[in-house]
Amino acid sequence: MTITMKSRYPRVLALDEDRITVRLLQRGDEAELSKFFKRLPVDERAMLKDDVTNPLVVATWCSNIDTERILPPVALEGTRIIADATLHRSRTGWSRHVAAVRI
Repeated sequence: MTITMKSRYPRVLALDEDRITVRLLQRGDEAELSKFFKRLPVDERAMLKDDVTNPLVVATWCSNIDTERILPPVALEGTRIIADATLHRSRTGWSRHVAAVRI
C-alpha cells in the first residue's frame, strides 16, 4: 500500500486547550475561505498572487481541486478556517521532487 499525502488528512492537533483540524480544502469551503481572506490585513492581501477578495477566484479554487498537482491544506478551529496553504507540485520530469509552497 502506498501512503500518499492525501491519506494524512484530516489531522487533529491539540494546542493547549485548543483543537485545530488540518484537512484538505474541499467543495463547500468557499464561504469560510472567503471570510478567512477578508480577515487578512489589506497590505498582506496585496502580497498574494491572486485577488482573494474576488468570490470567483475562491469558488474556482474550491471547485477545481486537483490534489495530484496542488495539495491545498487548510487549518480549522471548529468550522472557521484560520490558515490556508498550497503545495504546488510538478508530477513529471526532473523537477517532480520540487514544489512551491504558498502560505
